[in-house]
Amino acid sequence: MLIAVIHDTYNPDWPSQEILKELGARGIRAEPLRISKISSTIGGRPRFTIGPRSLDDLDGAFIRSLGSILNVEQMVRRVTLLEHMEASGITLMNPLDPILTTRDKYRTLYKLEASGIPVPKTFVCEDLRAAYERSKRMGRVVVKPLIGSRGYGSVLIDHPEVAFRVLRTLASTRHPLYIQEYVDKPARDIRAFVVDGSVVASMYRYAPKGEWRTNIAQGGEGRPCKLEEEVE
Repeated sequence: MLIAVIHDTYNPDWPSQEILKELGARGIRAEPLRISKISSTIGGRPRFTIGPRSLDDLDGAFIRSLGSILNVEQMVRRVTLLEHMEASGITLMNPLDPILTTRDKYRTLYKLEASGIPVPKTFVCEDLRAAYERSKRMGRVVVKPLIGSRGYGSVLIDHPEVAFRVLRTLASTRHPLYIQEYVDKPARDIRAFVVDGSVVASMYRYAPKGEWRTNIAQGGEGRPCKLEEEVE
């Protein structure tokens, strides 16, 4: 059996290495594959290759990352590649749809709301004037990239005129505008990990002094957290 861990960095990141280590400990042959290096053939064999090497002996894959996306066509190509691999009998351990949902803040938020989970008021558009007018009504807001993680690019804004300058810069490069009300909270939040409908682990994330973001990548500190039954 051969299992791939699909990523797109020169060296696998720590989570990818941990998956590879665990698979090896279970006697499963596993290796990292960069998604940008995987090619596909339709109407011929082998279906999937990296350079001259065939990947048609691949049994399954963990998708760690779609990599850095530079344009829409690149995104479509990588998503379709994974769909093609799955349709060809390669088992994707983590299905594609949840990955696309969690990568997209807009999609994540409307699905959470549809499931009855309270979410911050959020406005998404490509219209600078509409975004500016909404920011004036919302007060203190956070402007975020639609696709991103680790708190990178998230900006807390206290004044609509500052919001206008940030939004105008984003609009000038044709980025969608994603504005969210700031939710006042203690200097921490809770991150819970859910597997098959059950919380398997949770932690508090504490923001560093002088910082509103609790992301570990922004200097936040993670501490164990036992969720109360109501929260869980």
